[in-house]
Amino acid sequence: MKPTNSAELPQRPEAKALVARLQKWCGLRDRSVREANDKLNAWLGASDAWPGSPEATDGWRRAVMDGLVAQGFLDDERCAASYARVHHEHKSWGPLKIRAGLRARGVSPSAIDAALAAIDDEAWQASCTALARRRQREALTHRDRTLRWLASRGFPPYMAFEACAAVSLEDRDT
Repeated sequence: MKPTNSAELPQRPEAKALVARLQKWCGLRDRSVREANDKLNAWLGASDAWPGSPEATDGWRRAVMDGLVAQGFLDDERCAASYARVHHEHKSWGPLKIRAGLRARGVSPSAIDAALAAIDDEAWQASCTALARRRQREALTHRDRTLRWLASRGFPPYMAFEACAAVSLEDRDT
């Protein structure tokens, strides 16, 4: 017997298992609401035997997403802050690339701005200069190539120019 309304869906073992699987997936790292919604849709689409009408499934899907937010499994602000911190510290990404990555995950612009504002401009510039130092020889001989590389890492042009200038000043001092 197939359920016809969204109230009956959570009673089914398949639905409970799917929610538990989604909770486990969200617990692995901070996820945005859109990422979790896309994953739930993918899992529902892959299941041929999903019970219920489309209207009932949509109501159940919204209830599951609201429940994940209420339980603390999903938080766009936390996701944005974590993503910005990790990608800045461990991958040396600039603010432009981090902003694009967060936008692709469906995070709101206000959460993105708050996450990027948590990292001060001196830290962004220090990362950019450290990257330019890694390519010091190339920064001195092929400055345009280094500027393009820094831009591909997500740093705005003024930071890249300042980093290349700092590297060339260091070279003159030695």
